[in-house]
Amino acid sequence: MHTFPPPIMARVATPNTVFLVTGANCRLGLVLVRILALRDDTIVFAAARKPSDSSDLLTLAGRFPKKVQLVTYVPGDREYNRKTINDIRKSAGRLDVVIANAEAPKGRENAPYDLDAVEPVLLLREAYPLLKWTPPAKPKFIIVASYDEAILGHRVYNFNDADTVEMPDVALNYKAVHDDYPDLTCFPVCANFVNTSGTSFTPSDEGVRQLQHITAEESATGILKLVGKATRETHNGYFWSFNGSKLPW
Repeated sequence: MHTFPPPIMARVATPNTVFLVTGANCRLGLVLVRILALRDDTIVFAAARKPSDSSDLLTLAGRFPKKVQLVTYVPGDREYNRKTINDIRKSAGRLDVVIANAEAPKGRENAPYDLDAVEPVLLLREAYPLLKWTPPAKPKFIIVASYDEAILGHRVYNFNDADTVEMPDVALNYKAVHDDYPDLTCFPVCANFVNTSGTSFTPSDEGVRQLQHITAEESATGILKLVGKATRETHNGYFWSFNGSKLPW
């Protein structure tokens, strides 16, 4: 049985939009949280495995005490998933948008399939009841895919080169989500090549090294713009780039 640390959060007034951003302690996650905190009509729950260990997250929470709430989240752990959503329910009473941005911890860098397809679904199962009953009942669940495996526009998951799972397998999972959650906007987005802290990825392919790298600010800004205009009818079923263009599965 888990012993949960006390959440760093407080009861907040219900804003127009409530976000949950996982992987909030990585560079992209931090920028997503900061941009959202600057909005007048938004609060953001910044989720990480050990949020109190991140001085950057603590600084943001201190700067925006009514806008940034820190919660503990462990990808793939159902107890923590449930605890995270319950903390949000108690504090804000609602949830509008989830941006699943968790990165692989040390020892699991070669398991992007879990991060992109399996663990987000576990989180969705816990989050959906709160997402569903939040007016105006147009919930969004966005997965920031493993951009460090995006090679020249063709995404392939490599498990130490011993096994390969291609994107059609992941696409089937998103198709199931689309069918099972009839009011949900849900799709993966590629953040492009961002130098994020905590990742062990080193591009070894010459083509990858020649790809344009962008800042976390550029990526986060593009992702939030995409999320803002996304609808179930126009965006579900596609794999998106941070810049709003469609990518091949």
